[in-house]
Amino acid sequence: SGRFERDLAVKHHRLKKGIRLSRSHSMFGGERSTLDVLDAQQDVLDAHVRLVQARAATVNQYYAVLAAQGRFLKNNY
Repeated sequence: SGRFERDLAVKHHRLKKGIRLSRSHSMFGGERSTLDVLDAQQDVLDAHVRLVQARAATVNQYYAVLAAQGRFLKNNY
């Protein structure tokens, strides 16, 4: 570790497939590699998408309950 290798072949842990890095960065004294940082950023984005989807599902279910009760178009909710 700690050396540059052009076209480094690595395995993407989420995609479960090999990828080739044309500008690879290796680990230097415990620093995170570029790939580690990008993976962490993607994990954050994925979590945000799941949060938004869960909120949308909650709103949809709320209106489904109102519709089932016959109160969807009334102003008393």
